[in-house]
Amino acid sequence: MKAEEVMKMENVGKKYKVFGKEFTLKMGVDEKSVYLVSDDTGEDIEDIYNFYSLLYGEYEEIVDWHKVDVDTKILVSVSGKNWEKRYFAKYEYNSVYAWDYGATSYSGNHCSTWRYAKLYEEGEE
Repeated sequence: MKAEEVMKMENVGKKYKVFGKEFTLKMGVDEKSVYLVSDDTGEDIEDIYNFYSLLYGEYEEIVDWHKVDVDTKILVSVSGKNWEKRYFAKYEYNSVYAWDYGATSYSGNHCSTWRYAKLYEEGEE
């Protein structure tokens, strides 16, 4: 996702990964602005990278899989390129599991782990 999708008030508190580092979106003191802060150093992202990098960087939301509800729509992949629609089953041993063959907890008995997983957003394929 691009910077304009990340830098919104409704995303305050969410964690993102960009340039190989993790950042948390914080609300400004004026309560009208937002900024990304390094989880490692506490530095504002603008103090680390130039404007061009920030604008065109590819941001990835970091999901706390322990908080995701069973049967939530997710996308999974072996390569990180071709994504398949699935329903979230569980998070265990640092791995995301999805119900096999598009089943849900109601209709499925088996789930598999996936190397890549992300939350599904309406309109995303």
